[in-house]
Amino acid sequence: MFTIFSVPKPFEGHIGVIQRNAIKSWTMLNPLPEIILFGTDKGTSEICRELNLKHIPEIKCNEFGTPLIDDFFHKAQKLAKHDLLCYINSDIMLLDDFIPLLKRVSQLRGKWLVVARRWDVDINNPIDFNERDWQTKLVQHVKQKGKLQLGGTDYYLFPKGLYKDVLPFAIGRGYWDSWLIWKVIKEGAKVINATKVTMSIHQNHQYSYVSKGNDFKNNPEIEYNWNLNGGWRYIFHKSVPNYVMTDGDIKKEINMEYFLHVFYRMQAFLVQGTYAIRRRLGLYRWWKK
Repeated sequence: MFTIFSVPKPFEGHIGVIQRNAIKSWTMLNPLPEIILFGTDKGTSEICRELNLKHIPEIKCNEFGTPLIDDFFHKAQKLAKHDLLCYINSDIMLLDDFIPLLKRVSQLRGKWLVVARRWDVDINNPIDFNERDWQTKLVQHVKQKGKLQLGGTDYYLFPKGLYKDVLPFAIGRGYWDSWLIWKVIKEGAKVINATKVTMSIHQNHQYSYVSKGNDFKNNPEIEYNWNLNGGWRYIFHKSVPNYVMTDGDIKKEINMEYFLHVFYRMQAFLVQGTYAIRRRLGLYRWWKK
């Protein structure tokens, strides 16, 4: 029915636990999707053999060994058996509510993209998928302990061929995710916010691969992505969904969402850009334990 593709990090420690939770949740969907995992990081080939997933080890990386999204987006669209594709980050769990969404969007014509805001929650242990009520327990945990993010898009559901030209962003280093939305809006596509009809669960984890808490001035890969996305122009990219999906309809999104996102982007950039000055002035208490 559809193809999921992703690029896992090494299956080590806590990140290994939550990636296994996420990927296993995809295999619990009915009908079962085709699942393609890219890369050669530790544990990727092993989980593909264990769960009978498709493994594509060949993937372009930058000089730091970070995968580039243009390569695996191109390969996924070429290799996928189905006409519906979903890129998803390897720490995101999906539930049964994703299947009705697929059936609805499969009837759409023209260019479209479906995204959703994620729920952030702490999950430290493996999920027992043998329990019949594992989804019920998980949803209860998320609603009690989790937080629905304003942004935080971690999956992209789209028809094959939507992304013909993708820039070589370094995955996981910021700015590439909003560019994927901006790109198709610029080309006249509907971008549909499905937060009201699906729950995508992001399992919280450390970002040790990004130096100094995502401070782009101290991470050349983040700075590279920032510049590739247009630098200051990025803040004003119209990269928010322009439609919203409810149980009964798909409606035009309120344009005020764009201005709200501009505000939060500028706020985040100012926090990052002034880190060095605030540190010298002692105005960085929230970084202290």
